Amino acid sequence: MREFRCFRWLAVVIACTNWVLPMHLLRGEGPSRGPAALNRSATRAMLDVALNKDGGLLGQVLDSTGRPLPQQTVIVRGIADGIAHQTTTNAQGKFTVPALHGGVFQVEGSNCLALCRCWTAPAAPPSANRELLLVSDGQLQRGQRPIEDLFFSSPVLLGLIIAAAIAIPIAIHNSQDDDAAS
Repeated sequence: MREFRCFRWLAVVIACTNWVLPMHLLRGEGPSRGPAALNRSATRAMLDVALNKDGGLLGQVLDSTGRPLPQQTVIVRGIADGIAHQTTTNAQGKFTVPALHGGVFQVEGSNCLALCRCWTAPAAPPSANRELLLVSDGQLQRGQRPIEDLFFSSPVLLGLIIAAAIAIPIAIHNSQDDDAAS
């Protein structure tokens, strides 16, 4: 009889785990390592940016209040080839990365990240921006988020909470049955 209770408890835990965990975790695959995995705070759309006639990427780095950030390092890394270009912003927070080709690039500034599809000047669609605007959130600090974000950010933690909510009453009930039988 005791083996049946253990088997029943194990079946409940497995069912809850399968219900909560994403399928790629159950198959043993790790998290994706692509460009979308680099920015976990929010899923952002890819930005279309037109390069200038010389192939330069123009942009500006601002803080969260809209003030330009001078002397900030900006790194532009090609997704396909991995080649990185580095530059520094001027007094107005503006930067130029010269001699790029069309393609997808990850642009990193201080506390900001953007994924851009850069177009050569003749091939750029009319909706493409002429400059890239990076907004740095200097007030972002790790660990400073509401408690409800913690519970719903990890499916594993949510699964453990649900499993505990199911298993604890079952264990209490079973211990009362064992005491009554004695």
